Amino acid sequence: MKKTLFLLSVALVALLLVGTSPTTAQAQDITGKWLSKADSKDTFDGVVKITERGGKYYGSIIWSGAPKGTKDVNNSDKKLRDRTIVGMQILSGFKKDGDQWTGGKIYNPRDGKTYKCKMWFEGENLHIRGYVGASWMGLGKTSIWNPLPADHAAKSL
Repeated sequence: MKKTLFLLSVALVALLLVGTSPTTAQAQDITGKWLSKADSKDTFDGVVKITERGGKYYGSIIWSGAPKGTKDVNNSDKKLRDRTIVGMQILSGFKKDGDQWTGGKIYNPRDGKTYKCKMWFEGENLHIRGYVGASWMGLGKTSIWNPLPADHAAKSL
C-alpha cells in the first residue's frame, strides 16, 4: 500500500512539473512581440510590441505589412492624421487582473477609433477584445495574436 501511494505521489509530481513547462509560464507574460491579425483574416498584418511601465501595459506597432510610410489617415483627430502607423502606440493603460489584462484601450488605425479593451491567453495566443459599452454586451470584436516567431523579419526590432 505504501509503495502504491509513493508511486502515485511521484506520478502526481511529474504531471505537475510537465504542466509548468517554460511555454506555460511564458504564456502568462504579455510583454514581447506579437503578430497581429486584421479582423478575422488568417494573414498577419503587423507586429505589436507590448511593454510594461509603472505596472501598466502598452503596445506599439513596430512592423506593418502596409507600404512604408503609411499614415493614420482615418484618425478622427485631424492633427494626428499625418503620423505614421509604424511607431504608433495602439494599446494603453492595461492592468493585470487575475488571468486577464483589463482597464485599457486599443486604437484601431483602420477606422480611427479607440475602444475599451481586455486581453487574455488561450494557450500561447493572446486574445484582444475591443468593445463598446461592456465586454459582455457583444458590441465588439476579438482578434487573436500569435507570438512572433524567431525567424520573423521584425524579431530584431
